Amino acid sequence: MIAFSPLRTRRLAVKLRELSIVNAGLLAAVPPERFEESTTTFLQMVIESADAPTERHVTDPKNWTVQERMLVVGHYLAHTTGEEGGGANFMLGDGHYMDYLNASRDTPDFPIALGSHGGDEWQISPVTGAMAEAIEQLHGHIPKVAGQLHWMLGAMAAQLLRVGELAPDPALDSLKYLEWLKSRMLVISEYPESEFLGLYAMRHRGNKLMMHFFETVEIDEGFVALPHKESEAKSLPPARFPVSACVSEFAKRVTGKPTQYGS
Repeated sequence: MIAFSPLRTRRLAVKLRELSIVNAGLLAAVPPERFEESTTTFLQMVIESADAPTERHVTDPKNWTVQERMLVVGHYLAHTTGEEGGGANFMLGDGHYMDYLNASRDTPDFPIALGSHGGDEWQISPVTGAMAEAIEQLHGHIPKVAGQLHWMLGAMAAQLLRVGELAPDPALDSLKYLEWLKSRMLVISEYPESEFLGLYAMRHRGNKLMMHFFETVEIDEGFVALPHKESEAKSLPPARFPVSACVSEFAKRVTGKPTQYGS
């Protein structure tokens, strides 16, 4: 049995446990297009305890930010990857974990005020796991929108709210949130290009202020981490944290599942 060190940040106080062989097999069968859903399932499987010593702390992985979720998956891999795989600085695509993790940047308080645009005052919050799952579920349901544009629109719709504007809770009322997010994405998709670019620039600036643990962007498949600027490997491609990487080749083989999903 692997002994996991506690993971503590400003919002997380988590202790993990090792996947069971049955759960490993279940995860191995999840197709790559359900990346965010499988991440939530994996986190729920491996959480031994999640405490809330302060009001700031969050225990539900659906309410963790995308970057916090990447951190917890990375924490699991750092403990389960042998020395031949890099151990705590495990291989991640063409690079290593520490090329992407910026441990000096913890989760800031949010929402963060962004100022005025289009006659409204805007604020930004990070994308949470529940929000990311909703964006994932809506892929293919916004006319003429797919791939990177879909994820970008979804993130903008989820993150940017006018001051005083309220959204349904994505974790507690997922169906209502899904309807709300789809409607919002449809509206933003019809913005004139200049209006869209202005809102996109505002979100880009807000994301820089709100970056924690990883600098994330959207690609065709969803959210990925960029190598951090202090890394010696700045030219590395973006990296993902598929939960299939947390499932051993033995577990995939004996459960009769494909040997690899994601990248």
